[in-house]
Amino acid sequence: MEHADGPRRNTRGNRLIFKALQALGITVLAFALSLVLMSPFSFSATALLAAPEQNDFTINDFYNMAADGRAVRTLDPDVVIIDISECDRLGTAQTLDFIRECSPRAVGVDIVFRAPSENDSLLLATLRGMPQAVLAETVRPAGTEKDVRFEYDEVSFFRDSLPEYQGGVVNLPTATNSSPVREFAPEFLLADDRIAQSFASAVARQASPEKWADLVRRGERHEVINFVSRSYLVYTPEEMVANADELCDKVVLVGAMREVADMHPTPVKRRMSGVEIHARAISTILNQSYYYQLPDPANWAIAFLLAFMVIYCSLLLPLAGKGLLLRVFQISLLYAIIRVGYTFFVDHSVIMNFSYSLLMVTFGLFAADIWLGLAAFGGWILSLFRKKENIPHIENTPQTNETLPQI
Repeated sequence: MEHADGPRRNTRGNRLIFKALQALGITVLAFALSLVLMSPFSFSATALLAAPEQNDFTINDFYNMAADGRAVRTLDPDVVIIDISECDRLGTAQTLDFIRECSPRAVGVDIVFRAPSENDSLLLATLRGMPQAVLAETVRPAGTEKDVRFEYDEVSFFRDSLPEYQGGVVNLPTATNSSPVREFAPEFLLADDRIAQSFASAVARQASPEKWADLVRRGERHEVINFVSRSYLVYTPEEMVANADELCDKVVLVGAMREVADMHPTPVKRRMSGVEIHARAISTILNQSYYYQLPDPANWAIAFLLAFMVIYCSLLLPLAGKGLLLRVFQISLLYAIIRVGYTFFVDHSVIMNFSYSLLMVTFGLFAADIWLGLAAFGGWILSLFRKKENIPHIENTPQTNETLPQI
């Protein structure tokens, strides 16, 4: 009996190996189909969830929304926002003068004073006595797609007249004007090879040179903004007077929070003012709450492995109840992918792009159908050739004049 079990085990092992090789081939096909699908359209498996006003959507946007919707929130201890939506030029100057008297650690003024006006004397005197202030500037592209460089677009009129003037570029990197703001650029390379600090980077440099140095050492062209579960003290100029102690030794950002032209979509809010986005970018630097992004090859490797698991199971499952079991396994795996990605994003600040995994797991069975269909078609063609080869040939024999026997 032991001798009979040996060949049976060998047969079962050979069958499992054959199925594994078959699953590997189907997974390669699924990978190729995914590349073909994603390349021309920049497809994201989560794009089907995109809000109409957003031009794109990523799985990280889903994680941001889910995490930011929790009851747990953190009041930022470093940054305070002063909303000057209702202030004119003189009111803004008076607000800045009061902030200067509170001895803040750094002041970010998210306003471009494009042209001089009456009563600017208080504004200029205040800024001369506020060396920790950073003024907003904008840039525009000046290079090519391969050599990304910029030149100044809008700057305050007194830029060259203030000896200690400090500017910060407020441009936010997005794919299109309607795309959500997810990142900030620490610096911008100008056409004359100078470096212009971004608004968030320049303010953080004033607040904490050590934390800013860590940002520079990271050397990233773009940093992902940490939006999750963070709140800020926001005051109007009138409320600011009654809460002057909250401004002492803080990073104070001054800007209009209700200006329509400065509202942007983000992963956590459909509309967020520019000054609020800069506040979160500054908090990301000061709290060093940076994200580590898993490289694309690693994301594709995870997707390949998960798709292989689904396809291999589909080949091993018996026909009875196979469809139901396979769908349950597939849905459970998709849920596990999203859950694991959320946990890494929120608890470990690791961005794992599971869009590839969602795509390959979803289309893995489709690739299996194509593979098995092609195999069946190839087998049918091969059987036709074999039948043709096995047809007996009737040879033509010459007629003979043999005499039939007489009856």
